[in-house]
Amino acid sequence: MANNNSQMAGTNSHFELRSLEERSVHELEDESLVSHGSVIRKTQSLDAAPQRSFSIAGSEDFDRNYVLNSMLRSIKVVLFSAKINLLVPCGFLAILVDLLTSHHGWVFLLSLLGIIPLAERLGWATEQLAFYTGATVGGLLNATFGNATELIISIHAMRSGMIRVVQQSLLGSILSNMLLVLGCAFFSGGIVHSNKEQVFNKSNAVMNSGLLLMAVMGLLFPAVLHSTHTELHFGKSELALSRFSSCIMLVAYAAYLFFQLKSENNLYAPVNKVQAYLYDGYWEDIGTIEAFYNANLGITKKPVPDFSFYDRSSPIYTQPRYLPPSKMLDADVTDSVIGEGCVIKNCKIHHSVVGLRSCISEGAIIEDSLLMGADYYETDADRRFLAAKGSVPIGIGKNSHIKRAIIDKNARIGDNVKIINSDNVQEAARETDGYFIKSGIVTVIKDALVPSGTVI
Repeated sequence: MANNNSQMAGTNSHFELRSLEERSVHELEDESLVSHGSVIRKTQSLDAAPQRSFSIAGSEDFDRNYVLNSMLRSIKVVLFSAKINLLVPCGFLAILVDLLTSHHGWVFLLSLLGIIPLAERLGWATEQLAFYTGATVGGLLNATFGNATELIISIHAMRSGMIRVVQQSLLGSILSNMLLVLGCAFFSGGIVHSNKEQVFNKSNAVMNSGLLLMAVMGLLFPAVLHSTHTELHFGKSELALSRFSSCIMLVAYAAYLFFQLKSENNLYAPVNKVQAYLYDGYWEDIGTIEAFYNANLGITKKPVPDFSFYDRSSPIYTQPRYLPPSKMLDADVTDSVIGEGCVIKNCKIHHSVVGLRSCISEGAIIEDSLLMGADYYETDADRRFLAAKGSVPIGIGKNSHIKRAIIDKNARIGDNVKIINSDNVQEAARETDGYFIKSGIVTVIKDALVPSGTVI
């Protein structure tokens, strides 16, 4: 029994390892440890108690190895994923040159080269955090840690008593953010996306510009007071104004963070990217009666319509209706499209579209019209019953003349009806009579009844 169970455990482990071979490398590294631990746990339940303590210790070793491997992979990605990281040793060389020699120029150059990859990795790390925190918080982290260089220089310069360096560093940071960084972003975006219009969040830009302007004014006012020598208390007024401006800027920045993250965070949502596709094929807007009429009659255009149902490269399929072929008895049909299941008797049809199940009686004339057809057939008994009642069956009656009209589904047109709009009426609302006119096109509404002898 124990041997059978051991074979079952071996079979399961073989199946798990075989399925892992079809996955990615990271999934294999992550899950192979768990699968191996699961196999051990299965085996320990079938063996003696002393082996159970050994399996627990082994699983702890595997957990530590997993954490160590994850850390090593992360360090490898951070240090070796970008070629600019080759400049990292320049920072250590700058420290050695500063300690062993007095070449300040080389120290400055090596420090400059060494801090470039660190700044790039810092920006990369904040971008990775943005995938989890969102664009707003990610941008805030990027802007905050992106100024770490100026912060380090300012702290070191203040400890050394170089106040002028701190002032120039702050002024340079403000000007670079307002002019250099923004201008380079616009210029580079225009080069990379030369065929697209660049968009940005207006409210966010106005808010940032206002804060930068406040920072400039915070530096400008003490400088004006110093240069004009208009202090009430020499040396004290300038310092008090500078500290007061700093406090105001800190309060404004805190209010800005609250405004951006809590109060009006919807204003800082990413701008929607709208992409357009140039489509030069057939396209018609059928939002009006005239457009709908023209689009339907357009399929009768000779020699080839703008939209063809018979294009082999773009076939069109419809649902099966199981209707019989259309029957045309002594009919004169020219430049028209006839749907299936129609019964057309001794009539004339020119430049028209006739929908399915349409019934057109003898002597009728259909010109430049769209007949939508019917949803169902009426039996001969039904038609005789309607005729005995003096009503009209579905379809076009005898000797009727229809020109430049739309006949909706299940409409009942009596005998000797003329729908020709001889007075060229452009607009008319006669829904109570079963029709209306738009753009000179007469439209008989669905299930309407037009009595025999009517002239429209």
